[in-house]
Amino acid sequence: MFTAFSENRFHAGPVGAGQTLKLLHNYVSLGTVTLMSEAAACAAENGIDAGVFVDCLRRGGGSGAALERLAPFLLAGETAQMRFTNANARKDLGYYNTLAEETGTRRDVARGVLAALDWLNENDFGQAMVPEAAKAFRAKS
Repeated sequence: MFTAFSENRFHAGPVGAGQTLKLLHNYVSLGTVTLMSEAAACAAENGIDAGVFVDCLRRGGGSGAALERLAPFLLAGETAQMRFTNANARKDLGYYNTLAEETGTRRDVARGVLAALDWLNENDFGQAMVPEAAKAFRAKS
Protein backbone atom coordinates (compact mmCIF):
# COMPACT_ATOMS: atom_id res chain seq x y z
CA MET A 1 0.00 0.00 0.00
CA PHE A 2 2.80 2.47 0.86
CA THR A 3 4.40 2.03 -2.56
CA ALA A 4 1.26 3.44 -4.17
CA PHE A 5 1.60 6.70 -2.22
CA SER A 6 5.33 7.27 -1.84
CA GLU A 7 8.60 7.05 -3.69
CA ASN A 8 10.75 6.44 -0.60
CA ARG A 9 9.89 4.68 2.62
CA PHE A 10 11.81 4.46 5.90
CA HIS A 11 11.12 2.79 9.20
CA ALA A 12 11.98 5.72 11.44
CA GLY A 13 11.04 4.23 14.79
CA PRO A 14 8.00 4.33 17.06
CA VAL A 15 4.70 6.04 16.29
CA GLY A 16 5.34 9.68 15.45
CA ALA A 17 8.95 9.17 14.34
CA GLY A 18 7.91 9.30 10.68
CA GLN A 19 6.45 12.77 11.12
CA THR A 20 9.62 13.88 12.90
CA LEU A 21 11.76 12.47 10.07
CA LYS A 22 9.60 14.33 7.52
CA LEU A 23 10.11 17.62 9.40
CA LEU A 24 13.86 17.00 9.60
CA HIS A 25 14.03 16.27 5.87
CA ASN A 26 11.96 19.31 4.93
CA TYR A 27 14.06 21.55 7.20
CA VAL A 28 17.29 20.42 5.52
CA SER A 29 15.86 20.52 1.99
CA LEU A 30 13.95 23.80 2.27
CA GLY A 31 16.66 25.38 4.38
CA THR A 32 19.31 24.55 1.80
CA VAL A 33 17.25 25.91 -1.10
CA THR A 34 16.46 29.07 0.89
CA LEU A 35 20.16 29.58 1.66
CA MET A 36 21.11 29.01 -1.99
CA SER A 37 18.35 31.36 -3.16
CA GLU A 38 19.67 34.13 -0.95
CA ALA A 39 23.21 33.50 -2.21
CA ALA A 40 21.95 33.50 -5.83
CA ALA A 41 20.29 36.87 -5.27
CA CYS A 42 23.53 38.27 -3.87
CA ALA A 43 25.49 36.77 -6.77
CA ALA A 44 23.14 38.40 -9.29
CA GLU A 45 23.30 41.75 -7.50
CA ASN A 46 27.08 41.55 -7.73
CA GLY A 47 27.17 40.79 -11.44
CA ILE A 48 27.84 37.06 -11.27
CA ASP A 49 26.13 35.19 -14.09
CA ALA A 50 23.65 32.54 -12.93
CA GLY A 51 25.31 29.90 -15.09
CA VAL A 52 28.70 30.57 -13.51
CA PHE A 53 27.16 30.53 -10.02
CA VAL A 54 25.40 27.20 -10.64
CA ASP A 55 28.52 25.68 -12.24
CA CYS A 56 30.65 26.76 -9.26
CA LEU A 57 28.21 25.18 -6.78
CA ARG A 58 27.93 21.99 -8.86
CA ARG A 59 31.71 21.56 -8.79
CA GLY A 60 32.02 22.21 -5.08
CA GLY A 61 30.31 21.79 -1.75
CA GLY A 62 27.04 23.27 -2.99
CA SER A 63 26.32 20.31 -5.25
CA GLY A 64 23.31 18.14 -4.49
CA ALA A 65 19.57 17.66 -4.78
CA ALA A 66 18.71 21.14 -3.50
CA LEU A 67 20.83 22.79 -6.19
CA GLU A 68 19.35 20.56 -8.89
CA ARG A 69 15.86 21.67 -7.84
CA LEU A 70 16.87 25.35 -7.78
CA ALA A 71 19.14 25.48 -10.85
CA PRO A 72 16.33 25.31 -13.46
CA PHE A 73 14.86 28.50 -12.01
CA LEU A 74 18.20 30.25 -11.83
CA LEU A 75 19.09 29.28 -15.39
CA ALA A 76 15.76 29.39 -17.18
CA GLY A 77 13.03 30.62 -14.82
CA GLU A 78 11.55 27.11 -14.49
CA THR A 79 9.94 26.00 -11.22
CA ALA A 80 8.81 22.50 -12.25
CA GLN A 81 11.60 20.82 -10.27
CA MET A 82 10.23 22.17 -6.98
CA ARG A 83 6.50 22.83 -7.04
CA PHE A 84 6.18 23.87 -3.40
CA THR A 85 5.09 27.32 -2.27
CA ASN A 86 6.92 29.60 0.13
CA ALA A 87 3.78 29.54 2.30
CA ASN A 88 4.04 25.75 2.62
CA ALA A 89 7.77 26.01 3.29
CA ARG A 90 7.05 28.54 6.05
CA LYS A 91 4.47 26.20 7.56
CA ASP A 92 6.90 23.28 7.63
CA LEU A 93 9.72 25.39 9.07
CA GLY A 94 7.34 26.65 11.73
CA TYR A 95 6.56 23.07 12.70
CA TYR A 96 10.26 22.20 12.74
CA ASN A 97 11.08 25.19 14.97
CA THR A 98 8.33 24.12 17.37
CA LEU A 99 9.68 20.56 17.44
CA ALA A 100 13.23 21.75 18.14
CA GLU A 101 12.04 24.16 20.82
CA GLU A 102 9.96 21.48 22.55
CA THR A 103 12.91 19.08 22.60
CA GLY A 104 15.40 21.73 23.72
CA THR A 105 17.43 21.38 20.52
CA ARG A 106 19.38 24.40 19.27
CA ARG A 107 17.70 26.02 16.31
CA ASP A 108 19.70 29.12 15.47
CA VAL A 109 19.92 28.29 11.77
CA ALA A 110 16.28 27.20 11.68
CA ARG A 111 15.25 30.56 13.14
CA GLY A 112 17.15 32.29 10.33
CA VAL A 113 15.47 30.18 7.66
CA LEU A 114 12.11 30.84 9.29
CA ALA A 115 12.81 34.59 9.29
CA ALA A 116 13.66 34.46 5.57
CA LEU A 117 10.43 32.56 4.85
CA ASP A 118 8.47 34.99 7.02
CA TRP A 119 9.89 37.85 4.94
CA LEU A 120 8.82 36.13 1.71
CA ASN A 121 5.31 35.57 3.01
CA GLU A 122 4.98 39.08 4.45
CA ASN A 123 6.08 40.59 1.12
CA ASP A 124 3.59 38.85 -1.17
CA PHE A 125 5.80 35.93 -2.22
CA GLY A 126 3.92 33.30 -0.20
CA GLN A 127 2.19 31.76 -3.21
CA ALA A 128 5.37 31.83 -5.30
CA MET A 129 7.27 28.57 -5.68
CA VAL A 130 10.26 28.09 -3.36
CA PRO A 131 12.87 28.52 -6.15
CA GLU A 132 11.40 31.95 -6.91
CA ALA A 133 12.84 33.17 -3.62
CA ALA A 134 16.07 33.73 -5.56
CA LYS A 135 14.31 36.52 -7.46
CA ALA A 136 12.33 37.77 -4.47
CA PHE A 137 15.44 38.17 -2.33
CA ARG A 138 16.75 40.70 -4.85
CA ALA A 139 14.00 43.09 -3.74
CA LYS A 140 15.43 45.97 -1.80
CA SER A 141 14.05 46.13 1.69
